[in-house]
Parts: sequence; structure tokens; C-alpha cells
Amino acid sequence: MRRLILAGLVAVLAVPSALSAASVANPAAVVGKENYGFTMEVENQKKEIDGDLTESRRYLGKAIWGATDKFDLYVRLGVSDQKVYADGAPDFRGHEGMTYGAGLRFLIAETENPNLQAFFDFQGLGYSSDGTVYVPRTSGDDAWVEKYYNVYDMREYQFSFFAVWKREIWQPYIGFSLINISGDVKRDLYLIADDSEVFEDSSRDEFGENAIPEFVAGGDISLGDTGRLSGELRFGQGEISFFVGLSELWH
Repeated sequence: MRRLILAGLVAVLAVPSALSAASVANPAAVVGKENYGFTMEVENQKKEIDGDLTESRRYLGKAIWGATDKFDLYVRLGVSDQKVYADGAPDFRGHEGMTYGAGLRFLIAETENPNLQAFFDFQGLGYSSDGTVYVPRTSGDDAWVEKYYNVYDMREYQFSFFAVWKREIWQPYIGFSLINISGDVKRDLYLIADDSEVFEDSSRDEFGENAIPEFVAGGDISLGDTGRLSGELRFGQGEISFFVGLSELWH
């Protein structure tokens, strides 16, 4: 699934842009009225949820439509995995699952000297990841293994405000985000003993973390014409997340 999605995104980015002088399709700006931006993104996000450290690697494509010169709408599609590092329990390492989302970006202020722009961005993202955890158990002379088949369903909502220094080649930006994360995990328990596996129980738990603050710092580098290379770091909860993306603009 990941290879198929990445191949499609590379094909889109490889097509020469129909524009030669317009706002670029970088994550730190709007693309301009009736323009379309396409990005290929890799993210690694780390968050602490209900006391457990989680990590998600994401391979996403984003299609952006410039509704006006100051307002963009976009959709995101790709795959994500999920890892959970819980104290006193084996790590969960899930498989990649379908990921989808949408968002909007609005230019709220700008100055000419220096050339600064301020943006508000809101986005939602949902994905799932499944995997298996094995827990060995013993009691006296008896030994068995508890097998947990877990399915995590995740939902994220991100509110961001940031400022961009508009330059010809390199455009740095800084900002601040608040992130709400919620979801649930379904666990199917199997007992493995004497070369046999028996279904034992099924349960579902909800979890969430509200208003996670993050400081954001990043920048975009021009690749010529309307192509951009973007990078971003996020600092929050004592963890560092990152983002890398390639962008192209169409009309």
C-alpha cells in the first residue's frame, strides 16, 4: 500500500508545473486563487497519551486548492503506523493502515517591510494500525503465552498559528500548535499453550489527550520554478517530531 501511494505521488510531482510565477505550494503559505498544490510528505510524530509514549510514522500526499488568494482547503491521504511504549508491558508495533484527513489555511495578516505573513491552520487526521503483542506467563510449573491482537483507531485535531518570513529562496517560519488526540484500542486475547491457541476474551479501551502544546520551527527551500523542499521540527512533551516534504504547484 505504501509503495503504491508513494509511486502515485512521485508521478504527480514529476509532471512539470503549468505555472512559472505564482505562490509556491509549500506548507508555509497559501497557493493562490484557483491554483492547486500537491505535496508528498513524511512525518514522524511522537506524543505522550495517557502516560504512554506513542510514535507514528506517516507517508502522506496532500492536495491543496486555493479557494481565494488568502484561503486554502486541502485533503490528505496515505498510510501510518503506530507504536506504543508502555511501562511494564511489551512494546506495541502496529502495521501501516490507511490514513485520511482534511484541513484549511487562512492568511490573517501580512507586512511588506519586512515581508512577513501570519497564518491560521486547522486540520483533522484519522488512521488505524493493527498488530500483535505476545506476553509470556508462568505460574508454578505451568507456562503459557498471552497473545493480544490490537487494533488502534486514532483521531487527531490540530490548531496552529505561525509566521513566515517571505524570501526568494529560503522561507523560515515559527509557530505554535495545540493538538487534541483521541481514539480507542480493541484487544482480542488468545491463550497459547501446548502448541494450541484458544480465544479467551475481547475488550475495548478509550484514550485521549487534550491541548498538547508544541513549538514549531521550519523552512522551505526553492527547487526552481514552483517546486519546494520543506522541513519542520516540533517540540513538545519533551519529545521532538519532524516533517519532510516535497511540493509542486499546478493551475
